[in-house]
Amino acid sequence: MFNIDTTFICIGLFVIIFIISVSLLIFAPKSINYYTPDTYPILKSIHDNNKDIITGDFEKIENDQNWLAWPDSENTSGTCEVYPMYMFSTASKLRKAKCIALYNLIQNIPDVKSCAFIKIDKKSKINKQTQWKELANTTLRCLFILKSVSSAPVETCGIWVNGESKKLISNSLVIFDSSKEHSIYNDTDYPIYALLIDLQRPEKIPNGISQREYSDELYDFVCGLNTE
Repeated sequence: MFNIDTTFICIGLFVIIFIISVSLLIFAPKSINYYTPDTYPILKSIHDNNKDIITGDFEKIENDQNWLAWPDSENTSGTCEVYPMYMFSTASKLRKAKCIALYNLIQNIPDVKSCAFIKIDKKSKINKQTQWKELANTTLRCLFILKSVSSAPVETCGIWVNGESKKLISNSLVIFDSSKEHSIYNDTDYPIYALLIDLQRPEKIPNGISQREYSDELYDFVCGLNTE
């Protein structure tokens, strides 16, 4: 009979488990938090070729009195506002009329779920949270950055998604997965403005992971749009 040292067996098992664990870390698919503008060619074309329409309509409403509080007050700090033309399958007749050139342009994009301007005021932020699963799990969120302090470091002015940060640079297009925990923050002395568009996910991109339900605050927000 052979005498087998159990110590060597334990060491061997440990080495095998270690190798398997490292291999899984190396070869496991990386979580994708951001997507390139080529994800939506038509959106990229609008961003590249129709900035005059976007900025023209934005300038009309930048100081308008019909901005609304972002409908998620428990997850905001400071002043975060939205100017919704179309959100949650509801069009705002009042705001659409003031941005009709942009609204007509965006209508040419298939499967748009949201179209709105957003404002993150100075010293304000949308805190870390996931968006509502009914919206976020089937869409990607696209931000046309209209005004931002591009010289500010990413720690001061940016977007954070699932542990990965990006600067918010004026005239850039940021596409991200809002079903994952994310935050938009502005610790500068100037507001950030962006055009927000939620688009149906391409077939090759899996559904999102949010478990968050719609809130009473959000239902009240949509009812307000319906009764304008």
